[in-house]
Amino acid sequence: MVTYRKTCVEFLCEIPSIKCTSNGISQTTTETPYVFPLHVHRENEETESNIEIVLTESVYDIKESSQICRRKAREVLVWLLSDSDRQWHPEMPNSVPIAYVMKGYSLSTNIMRSMHDNILEVCSSYGINVICSCFDGQWVKLGTRNGENKPMTLLQLQEHVWEKAKKTSREHILNAFVSYRSSGKLKPI
Repeated sequence: MVTYRKTCVEFLCEIPSIKCTSNGISQTTTETPYVFPLHVHRENEETESNIEIVLTESVYDIKESSQICRRKAREVLVWLLSDSDRQWHPEMPNSVPIAYVMKGYSLSTNIMRSMHDNILEVCSSYGINVICSCFDGQWVKLGTRNGENKPMTLLQLQEHVWEKAKKTSREHILNAFVSYRSSGKLKPI
């Protein structure tokens, strides 16, 4: 740290604090650095080449700031392709990585679904028939709910109906029973 400070750090200046006084900051004395407003003289040449240079530099700055501000990946997701037997042999691997992605702090199920669907489409275009996909618990919704978040299994359907019924008020349920009975579809006990 000391070596870095000695070789890479340069002292520019020391600026004293300003405390509020009754007379305020002078805007007429130009000898102090505290002159307001600051006037910046710019050339008024707005030619196409200057605008093009400014826009090119802006694109570069935006890309650079994006690289500086982006979060580092914490995990890697790997898609492995294997045969249905998965027989191990020392000369031949039982699975081959076909795709990977660096995962950050959050990855939504919809984005994961679109990546997985894309990989399945590419496999299909090469004549590879993928009959089964396996996920860990984080991506269980890929196998139990479709893209519109509708249940694809009986258990998910039961959970979906239960969650909907829990949110329904008692008054609404009683009104549904009364209207159903009055329609003649429900026989009295």
